[in-house]
Amino acid sequence: MTNIQSVGNYNLKNEPVIVDNVPKYAQRISFKNDNNDRFVRGNQPVRTRPAILNPQDQMIRAMEAQQKQANKEKRNKNLITGLSVAATALMAIYFGKALYKDHLSSKVQKATEEAMNAGKKGGKSIIQMINECPDEKIKRAMAEEASKEFGVSVKKINALDTLAHLDNTPPKKIDIERAKRILDEEVIGMDEAKEKIINHLKFRNHCIENNIPIDTPFVLALDGPAGTAKTTLANAVAKACDMPHKEISMAGMTGKAPIKGSEPVYSGSSWGEIADAQIEHKTRRIVYTFDEIEKAGTSEHNGKAEDALLSLMDNRHFIADDFLGVDIDVLDSIIITTSNNYEKLTEPMKSRLSKVVRIKPYTDKIKRDIAKFKANKFMKKYKMEGKVNMTENGYDALVRRHADKKGGREISNEVNDLMERIVIDDRFSSATPEKPFNITADVINELLLKLQ
Repeated sequence: MTNIQSVGNYNLKNEPVIVDNVPKYAQRISFKNDNNDRFVRGNQPVRTRPAILNPQDQMIRAMEAQQKQANKEKRNKNLITGLSVAATALMAIYFGKALYKDHLSSKVQKATEEAMNAGKKGGKSIIQMINECPDEKIKRAMAEEASKEFGVSVKKINALDTLAHLDNTPPKKIDIERAKRILDEEVIGMDEAKEKIINHLKFRNHCIENNIPIDTPFVLALDGPAGTAKTTLANAVAKACDMPHKEISMAGMTGKAPIKGSEPVYSGSSWGEIADAQIEHKTRRIVYTFDEIEKAGTSEHNGKAEDALLSLMDNRHFIADDFLGVDIDVLDSIIITTSNNYEKLTEPMKSRLSKVVRIKPYTDKIKRDIAKFKANKFMKKYKMEGKVNMTENGYDALVRRHADKKGGREISNEVNDLMERIVIDDRFSSATPEKPFNITADVINELLLKLQ
């Protein structure tokens, strides 16, 4: 309890009293003056006022506040100074590197200009100068200059240069007997398709002999079940004609870009497969195989793949490549299409495919011929002739294993697996021409069972 009577000559009776340094809330404060008590009970707020400091304390506090402010300003100043130093150092490093880079660039640029001027005096094209330049830095600089000059990429310039210098020598006649032999050696059966191909080659020879231009590419459509050697025949045609072969799968192709190229508006754009084959092989005479054409996508968002293929087979005999911006001539080419279900083709596509060869499912005889052909070819390649003998009941066993298959791919693959197994078999190692290793049905079932 605080008991205050008076302060100096000032009488506190009936006056509110201000008490210094008391809590904001007090439990009980009692004042006495002339037997008159006044109480403040409970958590009652009490007015307070700051304590009155003497001049010395005030000076000390002022000095402390001033020192604190000075320290703060010093820290800020040091921080600003440090940042300025760091920024200056970074700028020095940056400009130092830039100056060094500019120095190197000027040297490369000077050497580039000298090389290009020397090449121009020698009558060389920009492409020749780039290809013949031994210094990689100068070569890149020359390529950049070429890009600026032509407004296109060096990749595109090289491609266009290759297309501009394709082999333009007159086509040569095909040895018909040799072509027949190759087709028979490479493909079992398919007599109708072989006949159409031979007839075209005879017609082509006639045009070459009489200097008659061919006004349309040869188009052959092969339709039949999977595994009936359609692609194998296309490879044989290319071999018989001494022409490179380009196989293009259309299964799942959703746009025209793979065939015609994509617009050069985004990273990764490139020319199409038709131009790619001519650029790679440096000739227009190519056998193109478009595989499974009925499985191409039908979306029109980026242009249908079928439309690009149709333009190859009409009287224009060329296709415009969207990336290169030029027409790719396919007049001297052979175009072969394959399908597993001709009826699924669209009417425009059917109208282009006048030479359609329908390949029927293979008979047991054809499968047997395929097995013999593959076995003999394998034994000849791996020097097994005379030491191995495939019996007739062995061939019968292979055919029975594939009685439900429509094509010959499965039996062909199994013969290869079987012969590989025989190579490492002890019975083959000890075989001789006088006592060959006979491959019977039981041996086949035994060896193929181990491979499963």
